Amino acid sequence: IIKMQNRIFASAIANQINKKPNMSLKYVDAENNATGYVVAHEAEKNNETVVYFEDLAVLPNSRMAGGRLINTFAEKYVENYIAKNNLTPIFMQAREETSYQILQKQLDKLSEKLGVRFIIEEGEEYKYGDSTMHEITLRPSKG
Repeated sequence: IIKMQNRIFASAIANQINKKPNMSLKYVDAENNATGYVVAHEAEKNNETVVYFEDLAVLPNSRMAGGRLINTFAEKYVENYIAKNNLTPIFMQAREETSYQILQKQLDKLSEKLGVRFIIEEGEEYKYGDSTMHEITLRPSKG
């Protein structure tokens, strides 16, 4: 938990210094225990600015935290980018067994809720330990 909090704090400080939106989040339960987090920030990929959704993690007994973190991240993305007519894409490396499946199942519902349509661009697929990872770029589109 300490490492997670340090990553979130470091990300927040870097974003403040560079005048960028703070897109990292933590989730705390009713007892004020941190049970999940998102680390996300602006980055450059192939000479393009992206919001790099670097990491999402929740404790095994706190599945609800994952959905809430994703929804809150999406709302912050709309507030900090889409509402300002900034169509910066979101880049992530999605684990096939978890975040990739969630993305496949929930993106349409989330898009409808937020009023933003996303075009999915699939990049490289590679192995990371026992997991298959998918490089995904979500491009918001008008209309």
